[in-house]
Amino acid sequence: PRALLVSGRLAGHRPAARRRAADPGPRGGRLARARAARPDCAPDAPQACGRDAAWFAVRAADPAAVARALALRTVLPANWRGGLADVRDAGAFVSPPVDGFVFVTGADVRARADVDAEVAPRLAHLSAQFGFAAWFRSDDAADAYGWAFARSGEVARAYAFAGEHGPVAWRGEADAAERARGCHVDDPRDRSDDDVKWWPDRRIVHALAAAWARDPDALPARGAVGGPGVVGRMGPAPSC
Repeated sequence: PRALLVSGRLAGHRPAARRRAADPGPRGGRLARARAARPDCAPDAPQACGRDAAWFAVRAADPAAVARALALRTVLPANWRGGLADVRDAGAFVSPPVDGFVFVTGADVRARADVDAEVAPRLAHLSAQFGFAAWFRSDDAADAYGWAFARSGEVARAYAFAGEHGPVAWRGEADAAERARGCHVDDPRDRSDDDVKWWPDRRIVHALAAAWARDPDALPARGAVGGPGVVGRMGPAPSC
């Protein structure tokens, strides 16, 4: 009887064990889903940020240090392909360095485009730690464009344009790169009564990105396969 009892216990446990293997339950399921949700972090070559994007370019060599400076939460390693895919709807991807710059892009960066409340405080904080940081927005879908840069903790220049609202931010004076590209000069062909007769576009934003830092559209041709960057969620902007 004792042997039968032991056998019965074992027999009773085996189906349960098989059921757990087939269906790991809530805890096992969460772990499995968490593992599956981790972005790919195998080294790969740089990729462009894509259209309708906003990004920071930070003169730095360590993506983890940039992520700490931005106080990113829930940080995970990610390569270019996995990181850009992971932040399409939420989050920020901090890239491996390319030509001396680390790029930060993603839905969280695009959503935090208010120059005074969001962009300027982050630029000042990043440039205080790394020396130089720039921000760009090229968003055809929202008809919104902008650029800004900071050195040693001070925002030297910022401009933003938002569709029918026209210019919504202006700090400092137009720099040489803007002037060289005819920025803020009225189009002589425009005979309307509109106050604004010059409009930024994607071409201007990427030209300024190339002049001040690096054009993200050109990254695939500039960098070799390197280590991973990181993804995370952006919190509140630092206080000035």
